[in-house]
Amino acid sequence: MKGMKEHCDMSEYSKESGLYDGENKEVIGKFKDESPDEVIESLEKNSFDDYKKCALVDKPKNVTINAIRTVKMVNYSLTQNKLALSNKDDKRVWKNTSSTSWGH
Repeated sequence: MKGMKEHCDMSEYSKESGLYDGENKEVIGKFKDESPDEVIESLEKNSFDDYKKCALVDKPKNVTINAIRTVKMVNYSLTQNKLALSNKDDKRVWKNTSSTSWGH
């Protein structure tokens, strides 16, 4: 965050946190942390079990992605279901749990 200070409104952080900066307070177009006192505890990641199911059981994994898009100066939100893991990759050749690049 400190490296992107010019793009962020960091006025909601406590002054003791070391992240506080009132320079961009209420400046339109700056990113703002909506929950400065809360800690992000986890992110959804692909686990080893997900990779194992994908490779051995042929079970692909889909994830839901939320995004904000702009078309002709109109903002809208979008929810998409995307394929995160699949063993049907046409750029790799699979042999059980190992793979090589196509053509090698």
